Amino acid sequence: MHNSIAATLLTMGFTGGILGQSSGKAAPQPKSSGFSCEDSARLDQPREIIVSAAKRRYSIAHLARTQSDLPILQDLACESAHCGPS
Repeated sequence: MHNSIAATLLTMGFTGGILGQSSGKAAPQPKSSGFSCEDSARLDQPREIIVSAAKRRYSIAHLARTQSDLPILQDLACESAHCGPS
């Protein structure tokens, strides 16, 4: 369970790093065709774990699911990578 959380956070951190790189141009917005109902339901539990960790660590009410969340997600991913399995 902890490994899957760490992998999820690392993936988000990696994605955030790519989106956050600056070449003088605005980063293109990610495009999504959406998730199937099954995929969305499967992502709910990891999403809840990540939001819960962000709330505890940063005292935030919610994540906006926008690029403004990336610094928080990157910090969580870095903490997870440095702490190793619990």
